[in-house]
Amino acid sequence: MTPGCARRSRALPDPDTIETARAWLREAAANAGRVVDVTDDAIEIAHARPWSTVLRAPTREGAILFMKMCAPSQAHEPALTVLLASSQPSLVPDVIAVHPRR
Repeated sequence: MTPGCARRSRALPDPDTIETARAWLREAAANAGRVVDVTDDAIEIAHARPWSTVLRAPTREGAILFMKMCAPSQAHEPALTVLLASSQPSLVPDVIAVHPRR
């Protein structure tokens, strides 16, 4: 770390936010015809950074789903990813859902 620079916090979102996100991930996956493993331990935090937290969830079909919760500074990212998926699908992950209010 550079002298004089503060280390940025990597605190996780609060437990209620994580549980709400896990529930939404299961619902969005089901709406897309995919079933997420039902145990909460199966949906893990893949990374937590000040700008986003990513959850990783295995499905019964063997696929892995990722859900990204963006901080306000990255609020543009879901819409941008959807736009890129429609114009250059080979360059971005498959988007199965975007939360309408987040």
